[in-house]
Amino acid sequence: FKDNYAGYWGGAIYRAYVYNSTFIGNTACYGGALWFCHACENSIFISNQGYLYGGAINTAPIVNCTFIGNYAKNGGAFFMKGVYDIHECIDSTFINNTATYGGALYYNVESSNPNFTAINCDFTNNNALYGGALYGINSTDSRFSNNSASENGGAMYGENLNASKSIFIGNKALKGGAISANGDVNSCIFIDNHADEGSAIS
Repeated sequence: FKDNYAGYWGGAIYRAYVYNSTFIGNTACYGGALWFCHACENSIFISNQGYLYGGAINTAPIVNCTFIGNYAKNGGAFFMKGVYDIHECIDSTFINNTATYGGALYYNVESSNPNFTAINCDFTNNNALYGGALYGINSTDSRFSNNSASENGGAMYGENLNASKSIFIGNKALKGGAISANGDVNSCIFIDNHADEGSAIS
């Protein structure tokens, strides 16, 4: 799917199960490539743009997918709002995605406890104003390298977030070079992260 356009939802696809597909340069207001799909596995997303929400997709679960150079105001690669049955992104890679909020992934739920988790994922060179890689999303067994936020949370930003068994290397922000959140951090490694306030966590 290449260079498709939708004025509102899903530049390439609206409502489907997506497997083994490639999406390049698709554009929409909501979900540059996909919107309101039920699952996405083994797929690649490059240079898609969602003007407001979800540079590439609004879909969960995400399994074994790659996202490179996607853009949106909220969630450079992924955006989701609300309460859904499945809240996971697994075995996926995010490189050079950009947003104002959540350079790679953005989750907004009307709850004080976010329950969307990135599991065994890699985040590299993503950037945003808040949450260079993740906004409102937990991390387990994931790796964050050289992500940046102009304000808070070079890798992760949000309320009541949890990070476990994850590695943070070379992330930077004004506040919270790796993580800007109040929550639990368990068995994580922090190397060479930078900030004016809280080089690793704030």
